[in-house]
This record gives sequence, C-alpha cells and structure tokens, in this order.
Amino acid sequence: MRMPYGLEALEGYDAVYPLRIAQLLAALNGGRSGTDPLGRYGTVDDDTSRLLDLINTKYYLVHNLDKKGDPSPTGKVPARFTKDRFKEAFRDKSVTVLESMTALPRSFFVDEWEVIQGEEQILTRMLDPDFDFSKKIILEETPPEDTAGFIFTSDSWYPGWKAKADGKEVKIYRANFAFRAVPVLSKDSKVDYEYSPASFDNGLKISLFALALLLLFLPLVRGYTLKQVK
Repeated sequence: MRMPYGLEALEGYDAVYPLRIAQLLAALNGGRSGTDPLGRYGTVDDDTSRLLDLINTKYYLVHNLDKKGDPSPTGKVPARFTKDRFKEAFRDKSVTVLESMTALPRSFFVDEWEVIQGEEQILTRMLDPDFDFSKKIILEETPPEDTAGFIFTSDSWYPGWKAKADGKEVKIYRANFAFRAVPVLSKDSKVDYEYSPASFDNGLKISLFALALLLLFLPLVRGYTLKQVK
C-alpha cells in the first residue's frame, strides 16, 4: 500500500526476503534475541523500539485515542510516544503524524566498531540500552588495521551489491546484523552502490549462448523442414 507513494518501511509482505530481516524483526518485537524469525509478512509490533531509530524510521502514523481507547478527533496521542522523543508533524481529525527526533540518517559515518560473532550475541548487544548506534557499529569480521572509519547505510546487506568509496571499489561489510558498512578514509568520503549480482551475469551469458546456438542451427532446421515438405 505504501509503494505507490514512494514510502519505505521495514514492514511488508514478500514470498522471499532475507532471513536476517525476519530475525531482526522478531528481536525488535520481543525485545530479546533468540526468538523465532517472522514469516512471510513482517510486522512491527513494538513501534517505539530504539532499533527503529537505527533504520531511519522518521515518521509514525498514529491514532488519537479517547478515554475508551477508540480513535477520536478529540483524542490524544498514546502515552508511549513520549514528547522527549517525538513531536507532532501533522494532525487531521483522529490521525497524527509524529516525527522521531532521535531517528538516525539513512547513512552516517562512524569511527568506532565492535567485532562480534554469533547472531544471538549481536542482537543482544544491539538491544542493550547503553549501545550508542550513532557512534559505533557491530561488525562480524575484523577490518584491516588501516581502516579509518565506516559509512553505515541502513539498507539490507545482500549478495550482489558492490560499492565504491571515492571512486575505488571497496568491500561491503555486514554491519548491525543485517545492514551495510563500507570502509572510508574520512566522513566526507562519497560512497556509490551498484546492484550487480553474479546470477544476472551468468543468466545473460547463458541466454546469449543459447541465442547464438539458435541462430547457428536455424538455417539447418529450416532447410530440413522445407525438404520434408517437398
């Protein structure tokens, strides 16, 4: 429903989507690691989880509720959306759009990181209230010693993505369990992403080879057919 309006969200339905996202949603909703991953439809139940700030969730659409808990034009925003974190951006009858004041940018620079292996261990650390997402990321492998910092992007880590930092191809590290980070020389470095999976290249090669064979044997097939007709 959001796609026609160009709105992105962590929620949604897909027959196939990354297991790590399903596991992340389960941890987000349950507030702990080790829970079973969600199924085909990913939903956010804990709509004030601090993990949502990490993935650039900036706007929240909420109902204004009356004393009975029903939507009402004279109702109030639910108390869980505290004023120290959210501010009103728009209001129309029984609906309010809230803006998160603590949402992190889609991409940002960090010069601190931790290396943690193990899915449950990573999620447990991410759920720690003392872990500052804005200053540090979690990696699953040790980067080279000369790495000055990383630009973290809250887009899914997925095979087939390639990245260049200041025009030079660099490795994409899986960061914060399910997202991307690339090593850079400074916070002002420019990062470009390109989706170029090997499966596409292999499929293109196979298709071209099959086309070449078809063009090669087509005259022979046509000649044989004409001969049979005569």
